[in-house]
Amino acid sequence: MAIKAEMFAATTGPLNPVRSGHSTTLMPSGRQLIVGGFLHIGATNTFLAKAELLDPRTGAWSETGELHTPHSYHTATLLKDGRVLIVGGFAERNQANGGAEIYDPATGTWRQTGSLNTARFNHTATLQSDGTVIVAEGHTGSKRVFTKERFRPDTGKWTIE
Repeated sequence: MAIKAEMFAATTGPLNPVRSGHSTTLMPSGRQLIVGGFLHIGATNTFLAKAELLDPRTGAWSETGELHTPHSYHTATLLKDGRVLIVGGFAERNQANGGAEIYDPATGTWRQTGSLNTARFNHTATLQSDGTVIVAEGHTGSKRVFTKERFRPDTGKWTIE
């Protein structure tokens, strides 16, 4: 896996900064949105609220709007209208994040939206045919989560299923 990352970095140039635990979303424009993650330096992790776009035509990275809070081991879901929903993950070491933010590619900005009822990381997020998103399972840090929640982009609200 390290070989692939090195080959990718040699072709496009590295992320700024290089990170782990981030998400990648293919946008309708063909660009890739890279969000959050963390830097591991020595015994310390620095959690990131940064987002970058990769233009596959030029191989160039560009910074885009910064999230309100860091997200790592979160989910990223491309919504039907072309925006991206970021949910949960870690904001700090061993602290699950219940927050959600929406990226608008037209403005390059993030907007906070409703929070999960149960903060979690290492969960799944699935876009439904009606445009809602189901987030299921994951971990809170000390225990496993077996619940699922539904996000409605039109209201910004979460409901337990």
